[in-house]
Amino acid sequence: MKSKIVLKLTLYFVIAQVLFSFVICFIFILLFRKHTMEIHRLELESKAISIAGILSEANFLDFLPNVDNPSEKEEHFDLFFLCLDQIAMADIWIINKDFKLLSHHDVCLKNMPESSKRSLQKVFLGETTCCDDFSCILGAPSLTIGTPIRDKNEEIVAALLLHSPISGIDNAASHGFTILITSIAIALIFAIVFSSLLSYCLAKPLKRMKDTALLLAEGNYTVKTGVNRKDEIGQLAKVMDHLAERLNKVDQERTKLEQMRHDFITNISHELRTPVTVLRGSIEALMDKIISSPEMVIEYYEQMLAEALHMERLINDLLDLFRLQNAEFQLDMDVFYLSDIVADVGRSMRQAAVDKYVSITVSDHVKYFIYYGDYRRIRQMLMIIMDNALKFSSSKQTVCLSLGKSEEKAEISISDHGCGISPEELPYIFDRFYKSDNDKNRNGTGLGLPIAKQIANRHNIEIKVSSCHKEGTTFELLFSNNSTKSFSLKKEL
Repeated sequence: MKSKIVLKLTLYFVIAQVLFSFVICFIFILLFRKHTMEIHRLELESKAISIAGILSEANFLDFLPNVDNPSEKEEHFDLFFLCLDQIAMADIWIINKDFKLLSHHDVCLKNMPESSKRSLQKVFLGETTCCDDFSCILGAPSLTIGTPIRDKNEEIVAALLLHSPISGIDNAASHGFTILITSIAIALIFAIVFSSLLSYCLAKPLKRMKDTALLLAEGNYTVKTGVNRKDEIGQLAKVMDHLAERLNKVDQERTKLEQMRHDFITNISHELRTPVTVLRGSIEALMDKIISSPEMVIEYYEQMLAEALHMERLINDLLDLFRLQNAEFQLDMDVFYLSDIVADVGRSMRQAAVDKYVSITVSDHVKYFIYYGDYRRIRQMLMIIMDNALKFSSSKQTVCLSLGKSEEKAEISISDHGCGISPEELPYIFDRFYKSDNDKNRNGTGLGLPIAKQIANRHNIEIKVSSCHKEGTTFELLFSNNSTKSFSLKKEL
């Protein structure tokens, strides 16, 4: 079965409707028969009281023949009672206080049940009664209304019994039940069709979500359910669409990380292969006595030392980058003045600047800006940027290191007037192992700026870079004033 849920929902609807129909039929039969019986009783009671009233006013009993001495008038009165029965559409009996039937002489009351006698006694006490105690005498289920007949002195002289068979009521109830069953059957047909359509409408978005889930399980995270509803099913569809978006984003990140890992392995292999190759070649040349000149031997040793230092620097940079990228790596946080760290970096870089015939200017316009961070790591970040500025500056140029304030933030600016960075290369300068195609960057590892970026990220420092090709580059580092937070943390500790 392709759509079991449609079948199940339709079946549930049909079962509910059938049970509902049975309950309705049962209640209808009970209430309809009871209501019809009550209407019939009231109608008979009204007729009985009216007939008894007419007979009382006409002193009809004075004209009846004596039961013990019947006369020729009996046939006329029998005809009268027959007409009265037809007019009332019921059997009318008149019984005196001796329980003798004054009409319908063909009926015998000798074996009248005690319940019937008790009903007659209530009538002679002035009550209007309703019972079915005369059904055994009449030979069929009947409803009997009893009411007293009075003389001109308002004394009860006889009882009028009005008998009506209830078979008509049962027939009416049966006919009504047949009509009800027919109506319910027709309604059920329409209900089944409607419930099937409703079940299909409910199952269709569920099928879409199932297909979407299967595609998600297969790794297709770009799919959408396409369900746009405002009920719980629509909410579930939105959750699935949101899940697909998140999975798609995670998959893209995973692909990007996988590519980065591949590039990282490729780059590190390339970076390590070159110095290892040089070292191996130099050592083999020395061991094979190919190089015998003392000057050449010293030159080879110097080359080997340079390559070893390069490998050491590369490994240290890799370790620093790995530590900074690890969220569990704890920084040595403390409070300090940014002016102190700017002065420290300026002093440390002066000798390197002298060796390259480059001058450094340090300007400090904010003396007491307190910052909470890792002094050594922030100094490392500034040293990396300053080293890049010196590397790409030519002799007799100037590198500017300045500390200023912008609104509630301190700003450290490092600018040079070197070769600058082209617009095409600018978005990639913080990528690992990325090196510009420049002879001045030949000995670089491509990890300096990524390390600086990680340090900035760990301290929530914003880095802005602006550069103009062949004119220079400016790094702006914005430090938020977090000294209040730092003092509260130290107080808690």
